[in-house]
Amino acid sequence: MGKEKVSQKDDATCRNYGAKPGTDVYIQCRMKQDEIRSSNQNAARNSTTTCMPSGYGNVTCF
Repeated sequence: MGKEKVSQKDDATCRNYGAKPGTDVYIQCRMKQDEIRSSNQNAARNSTTTCMPSGYGNVTCF
């Protein structure tokens, strides 16, 4: 997702919570959205999923 779309999504999320742009609550909400996204990206990078064939064209991941 591009930066513009991410920004629009974060804006919509914070507005849906009732935060108004320019307020401390809105800024904190936007910062929290960045924090959540960063945490999710780090978790995805650090994940160690291994997949192996398990017969008849199936794959098992663990």
